[in-house]
Amino acid sequence: MWHVPRFYCKASRQEVNFQKSSAIFSSNTTDAIRKKVADGLQAKVITNLGSYLGISSLLGKIKCKAMEFLKERFKGKLQVW
Repeated sequence: MWHVPRFYCKASRQEVNFQKSSAIFSSNTTDAIRKKVADGLQAKVITNLGSYLGISSLLGKIKCKAMEFLKERFKGKLQVW
């Protein structure tokens, strides 16, 4: 599995910081596969990527609901403006 990050590093002339690396998996992925992949990449397994700029990193099938707060924020800003 190491050939993928090594190839990326060579092609991009960048380095992967494995201390900051993490892996997230589908709920259909077995624990054994998760462990094997995470160990192979030397990454920790996580279940939530958190948010970026206030938006959930994993929107999945709930995009409309996840974006509802943006709509409300825009409404509030427009009313003040």
